[in-house]
Amino acid sequence: MKLSAESFRELANAITGKQLEADKERRRSTRVEVQTRLPLSLVLKGEHLPAVPIMVRDVSPRGINILYPQTLPAGQQFTVQIISGGKTITLLCTVLHSRQVVNGLHSIGAEFTCVLPEKGCRPATTDEQTLKRIRESVLE
Repeated sequence: MKLSAESFRELANAITGKQLEADKERRRSTRVEVQTRLPLSLVLKGEHLPAVPIMVRDVSPRGINILYPQTLPAGQQFTVQIISGGKTITLLCTVLHSRQVVNGLHSIGAEFTCVLPEKGCRPATTDEQTLKRIRESVLE
């Protein structure tokens, strides 16, 4: 999922970051460097664990980079909540990579999977289940 330009501007404004110089950026999407805390909730077996505050390093229209106290496997899902204009935006994220940085902290790179409705939604529990659901919807 890629956030629209307007949604990304809202996200960047909500967590008050600074724009990185475009000519120094090698990624597909411009990143905004931030130093803020957001509540993160891991999703295990379709259930959301209690939220814990984590440090956000940067965001882009495609994803987020956070610091977390342990490594997270690729494919692990979690949600982050952002309060913008009095409303809470919950983003479902999927881990792409994890590497240890300093003091036992891990840099976690994740892509935005979807914006969850206010009442929440059920994230995919496994890739096989997601593929099965897609196949069934296409064949119907």
